[in-house]
Amino acid sequence: MSEFTERHVGKDIDVLINKNVVLSPHIIDPFLFSGQQLHIPIPAGATGAESMETIEKLVSGKLILELSSRDHQ
Repeated sequence: MSEFTERHVGKDIDVLINKNVVLSPHIIDPFLFSGQQLHIPIPAGATGAESMETIEKLVSGKLILELSSRDHQ
């Protein structure tokens, strides 16, 4: 994810789960984790319990997370 966001600084991206867009942030700075955790509420506006359920499904492989560039140039 760090490499992807480094290549897409200044651009809009889509975060998809099972081909459905759940978040479309504008990348201002690359995500450089350095051992830190990233918190993305998925789906957007989800409660903590809903986010945890989605994360468990992602970790188990029941859902697929993708990042996609929305380059409008």
